[in-house]
Amino acid sequence: MKELFVSNKRYRLFLIGVVVSNAGDYIDDIAFAQLVYSITKSTLFSSYVFAVKIVFSFLNILSATLVDKWNKKKLLTLSCLLQGCLIVCLIFSYKIGILSTPLLLTFVTLQAIFSSFAKPAQPAILPLIVETEDLVEARAQISIADQFIQIVSYAGAGAMIAAIGISGALMVDVISFGVIALLFSFIKIREEITPIKSFGEFSRNVTEGFVFVKSQKVIIIVLLLTFFGNFLVTPIDSLMPAYTSQVKYPETYFSFYMTVMAVGGICGGFLVTKMQKVITKGVLFSMGYLIGAVSMILLQFPEELLYFCSAYSMGVSISIVSILNTSIIQILTPKEMTARVFSIFKCISFTASPLGILIAGMLGEIVLMRWIYGIYGVAMLALTLLSLKFCHIK
Repeated sequence: MKELFVSNKRYRLFLIGVVVSNAGDYIDDIAFAQLVYSITKSTLFSSYVFAVKIVFSFLNILSATLVDKWNKKKLLTLSCLLQGCLIVCLIFSYKIGILSTPLLLTFVTLQAIFSSFAKPAQPAILPLIVETEDLVEARAQISIADQFIQIVSYAGAGAMIAAIGISGALMVDVISFGVIALLFSFIKIREEITPIKSFGEFSRNVTEGFVFVKSQKVIIIVLLLTFFGNFLVTPIDSLMPAYTSQVKYPETYFSFYMTVMAVGGICGGFLVTKMQKVITKGVLFSMGYLIGAVSMILLQFPEELLYFCSAYSMGVSISIVSILNTSIIQILTPKEMTARVFSIFKCISFTASPLGILIAGMLGEIVLMRWIYGIYGVAMLALTLLSLKFCHIK
């Protein structure tokens, strides 16, 4: 796996920048959540932070159209610098005691706006610096690095906040934005820039993204499979504490489950890079769903060993599916449309998560969680068969 990292300087800078940025974001997730609640003392306002991200996941389709037509490197660099400056203003307001609920919500909204340009810019840059045949390996390396940094960041965020406070932890995120802006400034990218000159042209470009997705059978299949896969998998995160309680495991087992799942995700990334040389991407994609189905069915049996086997295999499953679905879409999408197609993909697949949680939560009022996971596991077996039948890509 290291050949790509060693031989491609532009990709090396990109990967380091993404890792640093994600580390800052994960620390920010913990620190900012504490800050919001300490200021607002309201679960309603705290939920706004999550709600605004959902709203902007839909608006990303519009911002992604501009990303496809502008200089992606400059846009990402500027977005990072603006987000860093915004957090500096937030910290200053917090320190001098003027940070009110309305001001905090303004900061959250502006942050979401800036992020709506940065998020689609990252996947749009990758195919400009990596050859098509190396995209799966690049995606796998990014996934593995992200899993590592997520474990370290979440584990260390609490200690960091205790040592340097909320404002200190937020300043770490500011530094991460500065680092990624600096790293990206050294990446040389050649791209055709055709600025949008009118609202009519903008509308046509937005529509063009949907028309392209609609015309690509494999992309539609991958999108639908990902939608239903997200629907079935999301309750693993949100409702596992209920399962753990029902089978009378210690409360700490949930955090252990998530940690083991992250380890499985790392192993899944390594597995993809090895297996893609032996079997087709379509078959490997289907294997991801099969492993996920087995993982959920294991939860039918309240045995501790099977509980942690489920965690590991679920991590492997999520890693394989997430690496392959993004890689397949990236391979099939023209470089000048990457941001738009990815935003459409993320937007549609993202809506499955709250639906999966809601329905599983309602069922959980009637039956035990282990039966729900069993039902969802059988449904994922059906996804495996559908994937094998319809998702054909080498």
